[in-house]
Amino acid sequence: LALASELTPPPDCRVPVETDLLMLRTTLATQGVGQMGADARIVLELTAPDSAWHGAASFYQGVSLHLLGDSSAAMPMLRRAAALTALESPIMQSLALAQMAIISCGDDDLGSAARLIGEAQGQVERCGLREFPVTVLVYAVEAMVRAIEGQKRTARAGTSSGLRLLSKLNSFPPWYEIEARLALTRASLQLGDPEAARDLLAQARSRLDLTPDAAVLEAWTDQLEQDLINREGDPAPTGSPLTKAEMRTLQYLPTHLSFRQIGEANDVSQNTVKTQARAIYRKLAASSRAQAVEAAREAGLLDRQAPGP
Repeated sequence: LALASELTPPPDCRVPVETDLLMLRTTLATQGVGQMGADARIVLELTAPDSAWHGAASFYQGVSLHLLGDSSAAMPMLRRAAALTALESPIMQSLALAQMAIISCGDDDLGSAARLIGEAQGQVERCGLREFPVTVLVYAVEAMVRAIEGQKRTARAGTSSGLRLLSKLNSFPPWYEIEARLALTRASLQLGDPEAARDLLAQARSRLDLTPDAAVLEAWTDQLEQDLINREGDPAPTGSPLTKAEMRTLQYLPTHLSFRQIGEANDVSQNTVKTQARAIYRKLAASSRAQAVEAAREAGLLDRQAPGP
């Protein structure tokens, strides 16, 4: 409902009542993220390109595509949402930028993630929105990205703001709450606070059944659970050696290439590289790319002096 109120069109906007109701259902996402995307697509088809709803509908369709596993199709929709809402809805623009930052992190493109979340956080601060609970995702993602970068002071500040805003959320869509908690979980792990990570992860896991078609959220939760096991020193689930394909991907991890770029270099898909990287992290008991590289060097799988291809 808070998101819906933020998206109320201006008084001079003439939109059919049916479209209003459909947009409300899209915002609440009570029937899953797949239906959220389908509803958003209908709104885009029923309204004129200059409609006040186009930015919001583009955002929700982009989020739906991302959570269903099609990040390559999600990014153009989210970019469009950010452009359309820059003036009329700074909260929506900041959320679109935060979503793109999450996707960039998942693609191991930390540079893009840092730039995008910096834009989002700057918009929130400039518009005086930092006390709005709906901006929790911006601070959660900022904490995650800065923690991965090693900027611990900024990451802790973002985590503190995220947790404070998270406690104020009321009647928000399940996918939104889960994303915020998972981003804060990743930040807490990177900051060396496994107890906080465990609590946040349990809260996220308990809400997954409310949005069962969001495959990306379930996969992210599973990965964080494994990262937590590895961080707490329990044995990795397998001691299997790396496969030849995983070894090829490992050689690129010390570089600044994104998963997409590594895939292009090896003539495989971005998702294949992502799957191989996760397997490498698991087998090396690592929770990040940097930790995997260090563990591989300690194990003699990488030349300690070589920066990579």
